[in-house]
Amino acid sequence: MSERSSSSNSNVDTAASSESPRLKKVTILTTGTRGDIQPFVAIGIALKRKGYRVRILTHPSPTHTKLCEDFGLEHVPFGNDAEAYMKTDKEARPAMETR
Repeated sequence: MSERSSSSNSNVDTAASSESPRLKKVTILTTGTRGDIQPFVAIGIALKRKGYRVRILTHPSPTHTKLCEDFGLEHVPFGNDAEAYMKTDKEARPAMETR
């Protein structure tokens, strides 16, 4: 059920307006490895298909940059590169493995 504006000057159906918002920009903030950000990239792809400009804020990893750019999403790097950390810290990777 849609609501109509109570203003006598407006006859706009606010629930079923066919007009798109003027600003169609979305910024998605996510952290983690490629597998952690991949679902958010998928959401970004769906939003882009609907006409949104999508930016993904995540680690400054070359893997993350490539993943975003391969799908036409803007990659905005922030924080530390977790991928580089995992490669350089000898204890980080084994601590995350399941047995």
